[in-house]
Amino acid sequence: MTAYQTLFWFGELTDQDTVLIHAGGSGVGTAAIQLVKQMTQAKVITTAGSQDKFDFCRSLGADVCIN
Repeated sequence: MTAYQTLFWFGELTDQDTVLIHAGGSGVGTAAIQLVKQMTQAKVITTAGSQDKFDFCRSLGADVCIN
């Protein structure tokens, strides 16, 4: 619910947007990546602290990962 509210109610995310998700490997971060990819065509940029987390974020659909 936290990810959904932030992205769609408050953020009004659209297909043309790019979203930055901090801590993409966290519970809320992984939910946010999946919601964005399932509900929009928006580009996902995420932050994470390790290669394993980057790989996991990419498997969920993240377009760019930043350490």
